[in-house]
Amino acid sequence: MGTEEGGSQYHSRALDRGLLILVCLAGSVSGSESLAELHALTGLPKSTLLRLLVVLERREFVRTTNGGTRYRIGHGVVGLAESYRRGVDIHEAATPFLDRLVEETDQTANLGVLDNGSVLHVLVSEPKRSLRFRSTNGTRDAVHCTGLGKLLLAGLPAEAAREILAEAAPLERRTGKTITDVGVLMEEIARIRARKFAVDSEEGARGVCCLAVPIRQSGADDTRWIASISLSGPIGEMTGESRDHLLNALGRTAAQMGESAELMAALELSQWGGRDR
Repeated sequence: MGTEEGGSQYHSRALDRGLLILVCLAGSVSGSESLAELHALTGLPKSTLLRLLVVLERREFVRTTNGGTRYRIGHGVVGLAESYRRGVDIHEAATPFLDRLVEETDQTANLGVLDNGSVLHVLVSEPKRSLRFRSTNGTRDAVHCTGLGKLLLAGLPAEAAREILAEAAPLERRTGKTITDVGVLMEEIARIRARKFAVDSEEGARGVCCLAVPIRQSGADDTRWIASISLSGPIGEMTGESRDHLLNALGRTAAQMGESAELMAALELSQWGGRDR
């Protein structure tokens, strides 16, 4: 092995170990780790850890606390995170998933989030046929009479959902099937929370049905719903066996989206991050 090749492997190994340290510190439950704790977490010799920690501290990716006995993430990572945030394109990350869903179902697909008490349509993908539900990226809708809205409310603690509905009262009656009583709506939201899908059966518009399921980050708390996707179309095409097929397609797509690290990061870092959630 040549000297140059051996040096390259050494530096690659050192870089890998340095990144491992940062990952361990970023995931620290207490917010900081001692040298002994890092040794247990990484399996690296303490002498190696000390050398790498000195470099990381010099570059401000790590800082010491408790008189130099504990280590935590430093502010040097902020610039990297901000650079990543500026480059995140949620539409680019989500479009392939919604387009495939539309191709499979021939219905309108929608990615939505809860933002300041209303549903924000982040991304819409429509089928090519003339008879279809129409929506537009960036538009808003009510939470009480839409599949997306009810599903997203079900992802909140019950009191938080009730507070949003109370602030929106009196709830607009758009059709004869719109639920306008907050108490009745909260019972519906509890059922949605249990079954993990929502149905808007002509509650928002006559002749239109919407099915919605949550997007949950892979491996995360099952009750934490970061966003929702839905399918909307003529009600006659979304009942019985057709409904089962559409819900299965939605569930598969939501699971695939939850496994996309890029999309999950885009949703977490979006301007809606943390609002109403």
